[in-house]
Amino acid sequence: MIIRKSESKYRRGLFAALLAMSAWGILPLYWNLLDDIPYNIITAYRVFTMGLIVCSIVPLGYPMKDIVAPLKDRKQLALMVSAGVLITFNWSTYIWAVNNGQILQTSLGYYIEPLFVCALGSLIFKEVFHIHKILAICFAAAGVLILLVYFHELPKVALILPITFATYAALKKKVKASAVISLYYENIFLMPIVIAYIVHRELVGNGALAAVDLKIYILLLFSGFVTFVPLALFAVGAKNLPLVTLGITGYLSPTITFLIGILVLHENLNKVLLIAFLVIWVGLIIFTRGEILEHRGKLSVRGKDED
Repeated sequence: MIIRKSESKYRRGLFAALLAMSAWGILPLYWNLLDDIPYNIITAYRVFTMGLIVCSIVPLGYPMKDIVAPLKDRKQLALMVSAGVLITFNWSTYIWAVNNGQILQTSLGYYIEPLFVCALGSLIFKEVFHIHKILAICFAAAGVLILLVYFHELPKVALILPITFATYAALKKKVKASAVISLYYENIFLMPIVIAYIVHRELVGNGALAAVDLKIYILLLFSGFVTFVPLALFAVGAKNLPLVTLGITGYLSPTITFLIGILVLHENLNKVLLIAFLVIWVGLIIFTRGEILEHRGKLSVRGKDED
């Protein structure tokens, strides 16, 4: 019975994580439609509109005692507020990169991200760190080093995105509240700041309304919805999957983004960038193969225990 319940929880988390990663993979096409709007304004509207969504959902779907419970636990509250700040910074960097022709850097960053997630899983949650994970991280580091030597600077976007997102995933793992209530507190304390910023920009005439026509502005207002859905799905995945498995599902998003950058938005893939991608992909192949073998081993042990 316990094993069946655990497997059901695993499948639910895996399905949610795969949906979240697929949605994130195609989102560059959405943000590209908003490229006439400054990235910081997009981020502010994104936080504001998603805040409206969670503030509407939470009172309808949860009893008041569950909603206010995090206010009684300062550590849990601090975790959720910190997660909100981290993911907002991650969004800002991501949107800036997409709208400044650096989609391939975002893809590179999110390829590296699962390895950061696994590293944090080992360091914080004491998840087993086998040799294939060490090799994969070494290959990822080699890919970053190639870019560093060629461009004479760190690929900032490709490092900021995985570091902030992996830390966000680790914080979410420690949050006891439900996925939606967690998102509620991630946004509620940022709402006054972004509302003040949006109002100021619109009043002085350099906000979103002055930058685009009504159709694009309506798209901007939906930024909260397209943010909420994958984040809620990811929160379900984070609570029900080991960070190692969560990390593997993370390959889907950058693969979709990579293909969009090359085939749809026609970004330039020079030889050095391609080599860096190839080195990181080798690491991911090693990592994935190791994870599959490890998972098979666990299933074999379970089968023997049942016998």
